Amino acid sequence: MKKILFFITTVIFIFNCNGQIEEGKFSIEGSLNLTNSNTTSFGDFTNGTDKEFQFMVTPTVQKIVKNNLSIGAGISFQKLYSKSTSNSNDPSMGSSTSSSNNTSIGISLNSTKYYTLTEKFYFTINGGIGIGRGTTKDSPNYRSNYFGIAVGPGVDYFLNSSFALSSSFNLLNYYTISTKDTDANFTSTTNYFGLSLNQSSFFIGIKYFFVPKAKIEERDF
Repeated sequence: MKKILFFITTVIFIFNCNGQIEEGKFSIEGSLNLTNSNTTSFGDFTNGTDKEFQFMVTPTVQKIVKNNLSIGAGISFQKLYSKSTSNSNDPSMGSSTSSSNNTSIGISLNSTKYYTLTEKFYFTINGGIGIGRGTTKDSPNYRSNYFGIAVGPGVDYFLNSSFALSSSFNLLNYYTISTKDTDANFTSTTNYFGLSLNQSSFFIGIKYFFVPKAKIEERDF
């Protein structure tokens, strides 16, 4: 039987995959976003360009600690760079440029409860707690800290014994964001609590289920 080797740091694992939600199994999911845009505008008085680059990755690993209940953790990393330039058609008015360079990183603890609907369909209740920190350079320069809690339902559908389509959205949300402008010595705090079906919080992705077993080398003595 062909064995698939997966490397995590210096540990080698062999994955025996099964789609059932059973104790001892793990799941991996996440998202990857990479965008680059460049917009040019022309007018009677001014013309300008807007450039933006964004990279974001959010992997999550969960372990099923008992049948139909998993807990885990995730990390997030985001890089966002934008630059806007405006030029006046009147040479005496000159031009203006603004830019922003943002980097943020966060960690989260999360849990999923599975309820069997059919052999392939599972209704889920998902909850998570996350913290994060971000810095923005150029205009303006500021630091921000984030803390949030989210709970919401979802559905998992198994495509085969190893992969499942997973959809969920955050129904109940609470977060607080504190921001400090390091140049102007200005601080602000935002607190939010809401019960919402906003489609912007809807997520659909793929989960990979597996059972890790440490590889043991056989030696002759």
